Amino acid sequence: MIYRNARHSDEGQWSLEHNPEAGVIARDFLSGELDLLKFVSPASAPARDLGAFLDSARDLPLSVYHSAAGELLITIDPWSETLLLTGRTADVLSAYINNRIVRMEDRFDMTVRQAVRAS
Repeated sequence: MIYRNARHSDEGQWSLEHNPEAGVIARDFLSGELDLLKFVSPASAPARDLGAFLDSARDLPLSVYHSAAGELLITIDPWSETLLLTGRTADVLSAYINNRIVRMEDRFDMTVRQAVRAS
């Protein structure tokens, strides 16, 4: 799941992703997710939140942090906006960032779950 400006993102330990391209990869991934959400449910809260985050980040760098639990925190420097990614969504984006193979089943499962929850 994707949560915008989640309060509990302030809790816990976050480590900066080592891949210098992590922010660019995250932006591309999130843009693709927004396109899918708009296709499935354009007026949903997740589509509005993700769109607002990406609009805020238009010309600003993104930083990506990870937790020991596997969650990802994406921030607009200087931390004016955040997205917290959990579960399969965090797993898939993490795989892209770390240049691991992403199976179509994982990607499909993530997208289907988001579409069902957005409805």
